[in-house]
Amino acid sequence: MSRLPDAESALVEDKKVCDYQLNPDNQENKGKAALFQAFGFTRDAWDILRDTLREHPLHNDIAETSQSPHGTKYAVQCAARMPDGRNPCITTVWIIEGNRPPRLVTALPWFLTADASAPWSAGPRPDHAHGHARPGGSST
Repeated sequence: MSRLPDAESALVEDKKVCDYQLNPDNQENKGKAALFQAFGFTRDAWDILRDTLREHPLHNDIAETSQSPHGTKYAVQCAARMPDGRNPCITTVWIIEGNRPPRLVTALPWFLTADASAPWSAGPRPDHAHGHARPGGSST
């Protein structure tokens, strides 16, 4: 297994977190805001989610790589520490365009990535992720 290239320089745009990941009024995020908020993230303290997402590829392996017209996409899975103390499996998707540092494309809980038709899909939840909590407090 390998880690995201240049992960220590990974970029997470503030607007990606504030206006997309944590914005319940943004219809394009398909409920991600509610899921991240269920784990204790808030728009008032959006920088905590930004930092969590930035650290994710430093501690987790690449699950899938794909090419796009814009660059190479990397799906990184699994554990991420949440403000409420849980440690669920999430997927962060990064793109590297040319010689630029990795940039966050999206982030979502593992159970939203099982659609194999999605170009960023990392497939079903990895075996080593068992025991991580789902939103709402239940363990798998």
